[in-house]
Amino acid sequence: MKESGKVIRIIGDGLVEVEIKASSGCAKCGACNFDRSGTMSMEAKNEIGASRGDVVEIEIPEGSVIFSSLLIFIFPIIAFFAGYIMKGLILGSICLLAYMIFLFVYDRKKRVIPRITALIK
Repeated sequence: MKESGKVIRIIGDGLVEVEIKASSGCAKCGACNFDRSGTMSMEAKNEIGASRGDVVEIEIPEGSVIFSSLLIFIFPIIAFFAGYIMKGLILGSICLLAYMIFLFVYDRKKRVIPRITALIK
């Protein structure tokens, strides 16, 4: 998935903060948290040496987007129903809670960071 945005801050360690405006495809998806003005900021790897104020193209690997969607939307349902089928509502709820704890820990360890692929003139 490719988006364009403006570098608003240099973080260091090869990272920058990029401000992205919601595109027409964003209205259909709704996965990102855009503010009221329709913008969102995110960290990105600065492999091309972009500086503050540059308009850049960032890329989020497609596989990461699909896998993240599965982790957030499909696997919790599977975890709940697996526990529910085995022993009922209580075990289903416990499996769902255990999965949410796993997801919280996984998110802290394995963060997907987009990368800047090009400067846009």
